[in-house]
Amino acid sequence: MNTSNLTTSDRRAPATFSLVAFLAVLLGIQFHASSVLAGAGSLDPTFIVGTGTNNRIFAMVAQSDGKLVIGGAFTMYNGSTRNRIARVERTGALDATFTIGSGLNGQVNVLALAPDGKILLGGQFTTVSGASSNRIARLNTNGSRDLSFVVGTGFNTAVTMLAVQADGKVLVGGAFTSYNGSACSRTVRLNADGSLDATFDTGTGPNGEVFCGTLRSDGSLLIAGSFSSVNGTSRAGIACLLANGAVDTSFDPGLGFNNAVYGVALQPDGRILAGGVFTSFNGSVPCARIARLNSDGSYDTGFNPGIGFNSWVYAIAVQADGMIVCGGNFTSVNATSRRRIARLNADGSVDNTFIVGNACNNWVYALHCNPEGKVTVAGGFTAYDGTPLNRLMRLDAGCDKELRLTLSTDGNGAQTGWELLPVGYTYVVNSGSGLPNNTDVLAITCVPSGCFRLRITDSAGDGMSTGGFVLRDVNDARIIDNTNDGVFGSESAISGAQGFCLPLGIDRTMTPHCDKLDWEQGDFIIASVNGAVNSQWAVGDQTDDGYEFWFFDPDGTYSQRKFRNHATSSGYGTGAARAQYLRLNWATNPLPVQVLLNVRIRGRVNGMNAEWGPACRFKVDPMAAACPATYLVNNPSSPNFSCGVTRARTGHVSAQPVTGANRYEFEFTNTVDSYLRLVRSNNYIRTLGFNTNPLVAGRTYDVRVRASKTGGTTWCPWGPVCTVTISSSMSGGDQRMELEEPAHDLTIWPVPNSGETMDMRLGDLPADEVNLHVMVYDATGRQVHQFSQLVAGPEWQGSISFDQHLVTGTYLMQVVAGEQRWTRRFVVAD
Repeated sequence: MNTSNLTTSDRRAPATFSLVAFLAVLLGIQFHASSVLAGAGSLDPTFIVGTGTNNRIFAMVAQSDGKLVIGGAFTMYNGSTRNRIARVERTGALDATFTIGSGLNGQVNVLALAPDGKILLGGQFTTVSGASSNRIARLNTNGSRDLSFVVGTGFNTAVTMLAVQADGKVLVGGAFTSYNGSACSRTVRLNADGSLDATFDTGTGPNGEVFCGTLRSDGSLLIAGSFSSVNGTSRAGIACLLANGAVDTSFDPGLGFNNAVYGVALQPDGRILAGGVFTSFNGSVPCARIARLNSDGSYDTGFNPGIGFNSWVYAIAVQADGMIVCGGNFTSVNATSRRRIARLNADGSVDNTFIVGNACNNWVYALHCNPEGKVTVAGGFTAYDGTPLNRLMRLDAGCDKELRLTLSTDGNGAQTGWELLPVGYTYVVNSGSGLPNNTDVLAITCVPSGCFRLRITDSAGDGMSTGGFVLRDVNDARIIDNTNDGVFGSESAISGAQGFCLPLGIDRTMTPHCDKLDWEQGDFIIASVNGAVNSQWAVGDQTDDGYEFWFFDPDGTYSQRKFRNHATSSGYGTGAARAQYLRLNWATNPLPVQVLLNVRIRGRVNGMNAEWGPACRFKVDPMAAACPATYLVNNPSSPNFSCGVTRARTGHVSAQPVTGANRYEFEFTNTVDSYLRLVRSNNYIRTLGFNTNPLVAGRTYDVRVRASKTGGTTWCPWGPVCTVTISSSMSGGDQRMELEEPAHDLTIWPVPNSGETMDMRLGDLPADEVNLHVMVYDATGRQVHQFSQLVAGPEWQGSISFDQHLVTGTYLMQVVAGEQRWTRRFVVAD
């Protein structure tokens, strides 16, 4: 983790500081070793193990605080007696608070953490700190034996697999055939108190040893080893057991592997990586010691490691970016020299950016991918690329995602700090504190793909009276936006220790709904089109495809996720588009009023979630909704795009239309020329060719807009500022002169009408889908019909069936499609 660039600027008197070292002192930023400068695969010099262990490490598990529990055949760690188990700090130093008495009298093969942080261990030992405990035990977090976990006579031979359920029950695998005097065949489940769980019944179980296993998201257990059948069902090397212990027949590997499997790992998409000594799968598929299976047990042909590994693969770990770290006793991968450790790309090819030189001089047995971009490695090696290292080390895995945190401090900047933590862990990977007053502070840091959470802290417990913060990725996409909302207590953080994941997805609200701060309960928020999601309309299961909306307060007071699928309608939208519509009217944990939230969206296809897209600001504010702010159209795909553009003085700009508005005011300012001009229009279009106090060619102007529903007697609030540059030539952008209605085509027929249906044609629509709203009012101003759906250009034609039979008279129709708006009158005759 590295804070590679820091800048500050005083909001009242902008200034630039060029000395990063000065800024580090000024801001109190903690610098960490750079994963950018250090090559991936290089030793992490901040992890110091001294003389390490005096014998092999076979197992390793990371606690939420980042400390590592290691187990194996060793009896010493860096000169201190530690019989076969020890705990190591994030620095590599021995954790002296983890006291185990006389330790274990035999080898530890496997470790696992219980939900409460207690440590389960399995192996070949028969005593723990002098007390009988055959091949399995549970330790308290301080290292003492947990006396509430009663195993009786334990297992009759080695334990090599442990997996812990969320309810504390423990799944155990190995070579054993009995537990506490009861017959059992190599796979059992224990209750949280250590007693045998009789509801888990594997029948005759595996007919050979179980070496490894892992729980799947549906609660089933994946086991692997040297067996060829499970309870009489052919399952060579790998099988899946249901929650009751029965063989899962939907997971079918065919003839399976031709030799033992020693390591398995699950990818987030449910696919399974397997490593071992096998050389083929299902009788005919060559796969030298590594393979990837689909979630149903079939071979994944999209994973191609070439001729594979030349010897055992014993350990596999999957990074958050999908890269795969492998350890074992091999010396080459697909004819490329890789000594006992290698990293593969997601497609199985060798990752040539992970350079390890001569690497390890002996076996690698255990791997852990640290969320901050490190890989911890344990085994039997005594050197790494020529550097003496006894059996434990940490490597840089590299970082490729830049984060940009902008903090706008108040008058007590010294009270403000920030911390970045991995999701699921309690330790800080980067932080800063003691910031200057009334200043915008930019901290730029590099992280790997993965999930993190941001904490903004205030030592006085009163937040920031002004200012706020915004977190962005390298593409300037917002992850969390708390701009101008710095009022909180001691901490501003998303509730429930929720965080954000990198990289970001593509899903978001449609452009007019992003940063809209004048919502009302019952409005519809609309997601932009995701073709992969919408293509699932009327295909297979409709309940597992759609869009998930996440509303959260960056200060932690509110969080709610709502999923819209293809199977049900919320009342708006038709066909594939209706899942894009979410109505803001739920009763349980409803949206708060007058609270600044963020909204993020992700698509879901066949039950698999995409990554969350960028954040938009969001607020339910009925008072603001009655007279909302408007702004120059900021959607680049819109034909009326006007924010940040260059225009000739013969061109025009367009504002986002406000329903019911009949007057718009445009403000043009330029501080260099002390220029200020207010001009009004009867609609949301404003030409730039005014003669009095004209705009100057080559100058850039700040432009904001406000609307009126009373002909200019009263005004809605000003919207955000956009820039418009006046071209020095006639070729500078839009040359059209439009003062009133834009030249977009709307035709309705028949006129007069029967009051039942009406046909409509819209022309000159943008190619991208936009939201079409049709509202019909009678002569008294009462709304008698409304209609909405997504449409796309260049034209749309359809028939509108009125909600009720319209009686004879004159009606007003308002039509809005994206940023375009029309008003038409029609008559209903007898």
